[in-house]
Amino acid sequence: MVVNKLDKIKGYIGIANRAGYVVWGADNLKNYTHKLYLAIYREDFGKTIQKTLNKINEDIPKIMLNEADFNYVVNTDNCKLLAIKNKGLSEQIIELLRGENG
Repeated sequence: MVVNKLDKIKGYIGIANRAGYVVWGADNLKNYTHKLYLAIYREDFGKTIQKTLNKINEDIPKIMLNEADFNYVVNTDNCKLLAIKNKGLSEQIIELLRGENG
């Protein structure tokens, strides 16, 4: 059985979510003040998400996915932005998205 990168990313996001390491949506991130390690957003984002991305620390990676890939890995309706607040899981996702691993 071959597991592709999107399946692995979906798994890491699922683990992060179950552990409470995911901040879902622009509204929740708008006033979020704790450390974040990765932001993932959908390519068809709007003004609210752009404002939120501008407020997020510019040192963290911000990765845009096309609508189909984002919807597959996130598996949540009406979400176009999420952030991960766990360094290890964020690094694994970044490696997969940059094509450095598997």
